[in-house]
Amino acid sequence: MTKKGTRSRFELWLSASQNAMIMLLPLTFIRVALSVVMNLPWAYWPDTWGPLWDVPWSLVATKLDATLSVIMGLGVALCVGNRLHLTLQRVENSWLTPILVQLLCLVNFLIGLMFLDVSLKHSLGQSLLLGILTGIITVEALQLHVRLMPRALHIVGLDGSMLFRHAFHQLGPAAFTCVISTMAIAFLSELGKGFTLLLQMLIKTDIIRLCGAHVLNLLTIIVNQLLWFVGMHGGILVETFGSTLMAKPGVLFDANLASGNFINAFAYMGGSGATFGLVLAIAMVCKDQQLRRLSKYSALPAVFNINEILVFGLPIIFSPIMVIPFLLAPLASALIAMAAHATGWLEFSGHEVKWSTPIFISGYIMSGGFAGVIAQLAGLLASTAVYLPFVRRLEAVRRKSQSEALSKDMDQLCYAQFEHRRVLQRFDTLGDFARSLHADFETALGTTQVFQTYQPKHDTHGRVCGVEALLRWTHPVYGPIMPAAIVNVAEESYLINRIGNWSLETACAALQHWKSHGVQNIIMSVNLSPMQLEDRSFVAFVQQCLERFGLSPSELELEITEGRVLAPSMQADAMLRQLSALGVHLSMDDFGMGFSSLLYMQRFSMSAIKIDGSLSHDVMTNEVSSDIIRTIGILGRKQGVRVVAEFVETLEQRDKLAELGCDEFQGYFYSPAISSEAFLTYWRKYNETYRLHMI
Repeated sequence: MTKKGTRSRFELWLSASQNAMIMLLPLTFIRVALSVVMNLPWAYWPDTWGPLWDVPWSLVATKLDATLSVIMGLGVALCVGNRLHLTLQRVENSWLTPILVQLLCLVNFLIGLMFLDVSLKHSLGQSLLLGILTGIITVEALQLHVRLMPRALHIVGLDGSMLFRHAFHQLGPAAFTCVISTMAIAFLSELGKGFTLLLQMLIKTDIIRLCGAHVLNLLTIIVNQLLWFVGMHGGILVETFGSTLMAKPGVLFDANLASGNFINAFAYMGGSGATFGLVLAIAMVCKDQQLRRLSKYSALPAVFNINEILVFGLPIIFSPIMVIPFLLAPLASALIAMAAHATGWLEFSGHEVKWSTPIFISGYIMSGGFAGVIAQLAGLLASTAVYLPFVRRLEAVRRKSQSEALSKDMDQLCYAQFEHRRVLQRFDTLGDFARSLHADFETALGTTQVFQTYQPKHDTHGRVCGVEALLRWTHPVYGPIMPAAIVNVAEESYLINRIGNWSLETACAALQHWKSHGVQNIIMSVNLSPMQLEDRSFVAFVQQCLERFGLSPSELELEITEGRVLAPSMQADAMLRQLSALGVHLSMDDFGMGFSSLLYMQRFSMSAIKIDGSLSHDVMTNEVSSDIIRTIGILGRKQGVRVVAEFVETLEQRDKLAELGCDEFQGYFYSPAISSEAFLTYWRKYNETYRLHMI
């Protein structure tokens, strides 16, 4: 593997690990709630509730916490393994099913539990790290099998059950993966034990002890932060392996050793990383609603110095952006408090507090006055200042990533064909995006976010002869959304009927407003999805709109889009006949490129056909496009229907299209889509010009 390929694979591992942490947020919330209840800073809590089935409540909570730690580690293994497998899977190994990968991750995780340090058996950090390693090793072992034994990938013959053949051919990869994974986990476990022994030997040396309290406090913070950054519970590991360098639990500040009480109260304000400063920084500068929501949910646990929601949900772990402030913020807070203590301004003459005691309360109790409160406030402001520029950068990176993902998904929704696959029923990122888009638009419809613009149409003499009503949506986060994406998604649900009715009603109201200000002899075109023809109440709604706004049926034109195939159904045929009988014009949109355009003309009485925009756009450079448009023009004249060209951008293009037989023109040469009020000014301008020209 090349250096670039190795880096790409490493980035994929990190991305999969971070995504897994975010996926586990529901379990993280449960565990955080449990931690808050278990560690409330009051004496004899929560055993004061009394025994539960002759077992102390705290013991039940402790066992539940340990169980959740193992479950979260297993969840990480499954999420990481599934993400990596789906990303790395190729066509030739597509028969290696996701369920096989998940089962192998489960088996390898259980094997890995046997290698964990007994004293840390139920540690969340060790369980999460094991889960990450298990997911990565399992998938990489499968990929190794694919590269080493390519012939074993081919399933030959059609005899027997396909399910049986798949299961039989997965025996080899499964056995290979289990063996390789066990060896890798055992090797990493021995490395970990060796590192632990080296750390314990280093701790026992006099050199470390000679560093003094200030250096030991800072060193403890750095080690704790680095361990948390890779997903391990730094506090537990520091207490387990570094106890000889730590002062006794009741000591507030030791002159020679690191003091747990001091570090908890004046460095870890909000949890490891001084994350209360991060909560404030996000609230101050972030516009990203997801980050703000995460910060809001993290605020209450942070009061009790519990920060797993931010560490795993942001996530901070494995984040190259957040590693620097995660280290610097608690160091800055601790340095301020140590400087205040060294100058004699801050004295620790109070009492010991539990690590979960809220900020300011802990400072007041430990210092016996407001000096501790002021020191904590200064540390909090410093940590917030440290986080601010990195939060801005994180938001910018997230915005860029979301924009790229949005552009990719939007293109797929706009241009992919979904006749044979329903995007709302997909369980990939595109399906998630489509469902979110659908929900957001359904909420926005009827608000100022969703509105309609109108693009004028001109005839060969330059007169304004009509307008097309066009849907617009400005998303509060992503900005303008392409209408084709909305329609393609909405056509899979009842939402397309709501959009169609809203669009028709809004257009009729606009036309009535224009007529009251003198606008005459124009036709309002409204897009009609073929899916709307399955709504039996649509014709009645059209008639109701015409009557309500005092419009003639001849002033309304329904443009049938070809985004979805108009199936030959009795319901659709009956609806179109009823609309024709009502006197409403029918137009065929995007004519000339869809396979069913001519069939539509044969089945229904059309008053206009609109040439596909790609043909109009290429008419000056592509002879084939010119010939197609000429043929459509001849067809239009023989059938007595108007031929409309869109995407008209230059005078030469307009003249060329007129020469080929087009009757009406729509595009930026005349005007982009404009608001209802702007159209009044536009119509008066061109109407006056047309009248002078005719004179």
